[in-house]
Amino acid sequence: TGQSTTLDNIPVEAGQLIRLGAVFDVACALTVFGIRFNELTPEALLHYAWECRRYDVTYAHRRGRQNTFGALLAWKVLYTTGHFPPSTPPSIRSASLRGRLTVQEMVDRHTIANRAVRDLLVDYLERRVGDIDYGTLEKLATLLAGTFWAKIEEIAPGQMNLRLEQEAYQKWRASLQLRRDGRPRIQVDNILLSVRSLYLDIHTWAAAEPERWAAWVAPCPILATELVGSGRRQRRARERSAARTRVRQPLLPLLVADVQDRHAHLHHLLSRALDTAADQLVTVDGRVYRRLAGDGNSRVRVQVVTTGEVVDLLRAEETAFWEWALVETLRHTGIRIEELLELTQLSIRRYQRPNGELIALLVIAPSKTDRERVIPMSADLFHVLAAVVRRHTREGREVPQVTRYDNDEKMHSPPMPFLFQRQVGHTRSVFTHKAVTKVLARRCAHLAERHPSFAEARFTPHDFRRIFATDLVNSGLPIHIGAALLGHLNLETTRGYVAVFEEDLVRHYQAFLDRRRSLRPSEEYRPATDAEWQEFQQHFDKRKVELGSCGRPYGTPCVHEHACVRCPMLHVSPTMIHRLDELEADLIARRGRAHQEGWRGEIEGLDHTLSHLRGKRDQARRLACATGLATL
Repeated sequence: TGQSTTLDNIPVEAGQLIRLGAVFDVACALTVFGIRFNELTPEALLHYAWECRRYDVTYAHRRGRQNTFGALLAWKVLYTTGHFPPSTPPSIRSASLRGRLTVQEMVDRHTIANRAVRDLLVDYLERRVGDIDYGTLEKLATLLAGTFWAKIEEIAPGQMNLRLEQEAYQKWRASLQLRRDGRPRIQVDNILLSVRSLYLDIHTWAAAEPERWAAWVAPCPILATELVGSGRRQRRARERSAARTRVRQPLLPLLVADVQDRHAHLHHLLSRALDTAADQLVTVDGRVYRRLAGDGNSRVRVQVVTTGEVVDLLRAEETAFWEWALVETLRHTGIRIEELLELTQLSIRRYQRPNGELIALLVIAPSKTDRERVIPMSADLFHVLAAVVRRHTREGREVPQVTRYDNDEKMHSPPMPFLFQRQVGHTRSVFTHKAVTKVLARRCAHLAERHPSFAEARFTPHDFRRIFATDLVNSGLPIHIGAALLGHLNLETTRGYVAVFEEDLVRHYQAFLDRRRSLRPSEEYRPATDAEWQEFQQHFDKRKVELGSCGRPYGTPCVHEHACVRCPMLHVSPTMIHRLDELEADLIARRGRAHQEGWRGEIEGLDHTLSHLRGKRDQARRLACATGLATL
């Protein structure tokens, strides 16, 4: 009786085949374990589902897909009706996901023979737990336990402490150039910084807690000089990022037009097909379709007359809608992908200004910076999010409340009305980062057939963020306002996102000159006369002197009465160093004569001149070495 009552709660919209599959899964689980229905536990049903997946005996409607679980709908019904305890995860996929690892489990994923070093790394990471989030902690554990120490034990099996021999360190350093899959490693600075921090933190902590850390104090094998070029490498990385943005920004309008046209076409086709009888023709935007008869699964199908392709309009229109909503939201907000997936109905707020005007706001939940921020919504963005809410609330329903699994933090959220959720089979789930990336890749692959540029320039969610930042700043918005909209605490981070285009540089500089000229007397910008132009050219001829050239500005006299050796404006040519040697010898001889005669005032002047001469000679020699003239 309990079994029939519970399974009668299976929703009708799940489809007859899926409903039968749920009953079949429960019956099989009861038969395999030899238990009654009231004895069926989440652990037993999960074990049954995993075994079905391992042997590929999932119910027939999805057979052959190795990543498919059995008993998906059965689990949902048993959870919803209260057969399973309240602490049970809401879906079988959620129950199958591994939660957070402990620090010990993070370290033990890597083979470390030295137990003392293993315990040291565990203690070190536990000390850092309060400073960093879970995702960063897991990456740090992988770097220290796997990339660093596990590799050190392969190179030097008998290594017992952190005091590394130079040979072992150099071999480990060389191994960083390649990943485990054989591909070259682009960035090694983060690995070196993590290992160097380990050594320096132990040094610092040993002063306060010598009983735990003093025994592990050792010289850090990574010298500060190895990180000298990190700033230059970061600049190269920013340059590559800026180049990527310059390539994709001109392609964004094509992507936007594609998703808009596709969604509008399928939406119109669906509305026309619903009012068309079977075997009748439907023409939309010049394309002819034939309405097919129903197959008993509430599907609306049409056939493309020219190609014979059969299209499931409900599924195609749903896919096109989410492609359009994702692209539009990303390009109008510039938010991170994790922030996009965390948007809920509660994120949409309104603010009434003192004059009575209502402004729509989008509240972004804390992510990287742990700081909530608010973005004023444009009319285009409000239209997109309103369409998302309308789709969820059709037929008078509320936005469904579902849980979301954070793959970085390894946590399930409480049930919330997430905006970017969809129906997958008989369950609802929030989009994942991987799913959004696949959506963008699919549209770019489609566009590449007509626009070859998309074959190499695929879009990722973060590309929209960089393009958004570039458009903000290049359109004249102050960069500190752009940083606030993007959620950056440091303006340098925002500068790294902005790609400067050559035409923007010329346009902004020309506008600056026009503004400056508008503030100065117009007579200053009259054309120069022939006499004035000749005088200007003669100025540069007068700057040529025996030892090199004079750097004084145009229209200024010589303030040192042509005592060039003492003048800071003199730029000595490297080819005249021998002449400075001659002048030095002459000055020294004159100083000797002055000393014999007792001309103390002359001695003071000669010493001053010698000091300037020797300084300019040193400067000329450095210039000669830098330009290669010394070797020549």
